[in-house]
Formats: sequence, C-alpha cells, structure tokens
Amino acid sequence: MNDYRKILESELMEAPTAVMRQYLAHLDDDAHSFVAKLTEAANVWEQFEVVAIKHEKQKPELEWAAAYFLNAVSAALVSTRLFLSGYIVPSGNQARHALESMAFGVLLCFPRTGAFQEWKKDHSIEYKSLEQLAKHAAHCGVNRQNAETLRKQAKWFDHYSHPSRLALAGVVLKPGQQGPYNLGALFVEEYLPKYREEIANRISLAALLGHTMAGTHAALIEQKFI
Repeated sequence: MNDYRKILESELMEAPTAVMRQYLAHLDDDAHSFVAKLTEAANVWEQFEVVAIKHEKQKPELEWAAAYFLNAVSAALVSTRLFLSGYIVPSGNQARHALESMAFGVLLCFPRTGAFQEWKKDHSIEYKSLEQLAKHAAHCGVNRQNAETLRKQAKWFDHYSHPSRLALAGVVLKPGQQGPYNLGALFVEEYLPKYREEIANRISLAALLGHTMAGTHAALIEQKFI
C-alpha cells in the first residue's frame, strides 16, 4: 500500500507561497485534517482498484469507475491547494469537478443506471451525474443522506462555477483592504470566518469521497457483481 499521507502532504503544502503561508498560519490544523481524510479516501480507492483490475476483462466499467474515482481524489487535492494558495474561484471549480467525478464513477458500476452504455457511445453525460446518483442512490449502495450531502456540496460550489457576487470577492475588496482591487492570489484576514467555512467544506468533501467509494464497493459485493 502506498504512503498516501506523505504524498498528499507534499502535494498540498510543499513550497508554499507567501500568500499560502498566511493561510497556513491560521488553517494548518485544518489542512492536516483534510490530508487525513483524503488519505483514507485514497486507501479505499486503492482497494477498489485491485478489484477493478481483477475483473477488468468481464467488467471493464469498474476500471473506468476507478479512473473517475482517482480523478475525484486528485481534483479534491488540487482544489485545496488552490484554496490555500489564495485562488478561491478555481478552487471551487475543482471541488465541483471532484464531486461530479465521484458521482459518475459510482453510476458506471451499476448496469441499471445506463451510465456505462451511454459513456461507451461517447455521450458527454458526466454533468448529470449528481442528479442521476440521487435518483439511483439505493441501487448504487449510496446512503441517501450522503447523496443529498453530495448535491448540497455541489450547490455550494456552484457559486464558483459562474461569475457571481461571491466570486468577485477575489478581485473587489472593501475600502482599506490593500486598495479597492486585487489581481491574483489573495488573503484577507477579515475573511477568516469564510475561509474556515471553505476548508471545512473540503474536509467534508474528502470524507464523502471515501465513504462513497466504500459504499459502492460494498454494494457491488452485496449485489454479486463482483
């Protein structure tokens, strides 16, 4: 088994910029909590990948599901690195990317959803994945509460998927905050309550990834697909 904690800590916090050091001065414990939850998710992914490889000839959809699951873990990591680097809008985009990748990976595993059949036809259907997962939650072994939490998480990150008042917080500052405008990375101490909320969402996201993959694995066994 890989040492995912070491890998993730390095990717998340190595070579911090000046702005990132400002975030970590306040959110270092939260960053390590995120790494701990994402490490759990990565270990669950590795167990799923072993099963997917074992069944890849009979059930190629499992290997593609594993690829989407890994993409979800990677996107969650990149999202949090961007956030701690002061790039909140692209960070939100990557968080949404992680949620949709996770949901679509689950859908691929179960024939009744029709996801793998559509995907093989080169149909771009990933953007519907959260809605479809909520619909097929019980069949896919996903706790309905977790499915609803995934949707709520996605709704939160919708604010960063399109231009919005919230997105403007990265470029338009209040009077007296380093001038009225900003370009690039940003840390504003007065925004700390908001930053704590953002990092809490990413910790929750990392935990959801692990729980969702574990639930999918268990459902595949229970329904005798593997």
